[in-house]
Amino acid sequence: MSPEKSVNSEVSTIKSDDLSSELRIPQFNETLRTSRSQLGRFIDRGSAKFDYGFVVHPRDPLDALSCAKFLGLNLGILSPLVSGRLEGWMKRKFLYNELAKIPPFVIGDSTITSRGSEVKGALIAVLLYGEQMLPKMEDANSAKWSDFARERIIEAISLAKSRGAKLIGLGALTSPTTIGGRRIIRDPEVQGIGITSGNSFTAFENLDATVNYTKWLGLTPQNARVAIVGADGSVGGATSRLIVANGFKDVLLIGSPRHKNKLAVKLPDLKNEKAATFTHDIKKIQDYDIIINVTSGNGVGAGLEENASEGSFIIDDTQPKSISELAGKRMRKRGVTVIDGGFVYVPGLKCRFNLRTPRSTTFACLAETILLAREGRYGNYSIGDADVSKALEMGDLSRKHGFKLAEPTLCGKIIPESDLQKTIAANSMRHNNFRTTHQIPYFGHSQV
Repeated sequence: MSPEKSVNSEVSTIKSDDLSSELRIPQFNETLRTSRSQLGRFIDRGSAKFDYGFVVHPRDPLDALSCAKFLGLNLGILSPLVSGRLEGWMKRKFLYNELAKIPPFVIGDSTITSRGSEVKGALIAVLLYGEQMLPKMEDANSAKWSDFARERIIEAISLAKSRGAKLIGLGALTSPTTIGGRRIIRDPEVQGIGITSGNSFTAFENLDATVNYTKWLGLTPQNARVAIVGADGSVGGATSRLIVANGFKDVLLIGSPRHKNKLAVKLPDLKNEKAATFTHDIKKIQDYDIIINVTSGNGVGAGLEENASEGSFIIDDTQPKSISELAGKRMRKRGVTVIDGGFVYVPGLKCRFNLRTPRSTTFACLAETILLAREGRYGNYSIGDADVSKALEMGDLSRKHGFKLAEPTLCGKIIPESDLQKTIAANSMRHNNFRTTHQIPYFGHSQV
């Protein structure tokens, strides 16, 4: 039995009559019947051609509803429930079980026009949640979901190829579930198209943000304290090397407490580096000025909220987010500013689907795909762990094409400068320099 049939046989066991009775929503049966009757027409039959593709998936119920509405599903009665008491139920009973059956499709496009030429990409949706992309090992169906997720990603890549794409980028958790593309790169269906995880440019943007935020705090690499949560991960390793190589003298590298040998194995070159300290204890982030989070592991968000000190910037470089908007706002009240990591301003970018980022701003993983397409680099690029040399090359290409560090946001929403200044003032008191404000410079790439 194929992974798809195996999973679908399990996800289709919900009885809609029982659910609607439990929730007292009489219209719900009709909603389910309507969605099931329309599944057959969701296979993409478009004819528009693209230079590249980029695979996306729902990060939360809002994303899932956007996808469902795009497909014409009758979800009007469910929309008000997204942020209410039934959110968990929606995810597991309707969105998981119904949307998981829909094959990948083109949900939008991203276009960049520069110097008289245009590069156009297809945004291809795989309707699986994070828990389905990277299920917990203790989940009895984890292997089936992982296999099913990879099959769906391969289908998305095949769709991109059929629409003319010569390069495909892996967005959000489609990268880690394929080990940065490694698990699918030899599949016959993905031959003839380049794959990139976006990890290289993401690592560079973590460095760029760290250099800029250090300046905002009035600090230097010699006295700024930087912590990297998830330093043993696919992006965290290159981020750690880049930070240390750029002269930061106090760098705390935090690895997974479940795999205590992984940090030393992953970063042997930093083990004896005076600037780097290895640990598995997230509590040690206290009094660190800049904290880069590059892992979405269980409990990471809570650990950051509990232990980050007043006067700290947290770069949350995860999709889906480890730190919710609500948690970020709570932290902001006590002088800790959480900033979306890996957000890039791309001049001339037009995107026909709401990725919930500011105008002309997108994720570094998509920006990497765009940069490679603009350069006509259609072979495999970032496969597996981020590579330092490729990260620096992405930095060079970003400067060439005018890509810049994006304005600070939390969950895609602009952070008021007054809140940034509150963190800067608190940090100044911590360093005893009694400076209460600092001029936040123009958003642009640092010279790294």
